Amino acid sequence: MQMLLVCSSKQKLKKNGVRVLSARENITDDASGILMESVLEEMAEYYSAELSQKIRGMDINAQKCMGDTDVFK
Repeated sequence: MQMLLVCSSKQKLKKNGVRVLSARENITDDASGILMESVLEEMAEYYSAELSQKIRGMDINAQKCMGDTDVFK
């Protein structure tokens, strides 16, 4: 679902003459740039999903009054 939104947004931007540039990565307009951009997008999606799971775990621990460290030692 997320990739569909990304593709749709990219198409709209390209149709309107907008070019998205990265300040951190030198992504070219050739085949390797397409691959690099796709890899970076997937890594960002993975990081977001992983972070979401960690935050949910922290929320559950907080509701149970648990933590990663013993504050009262």
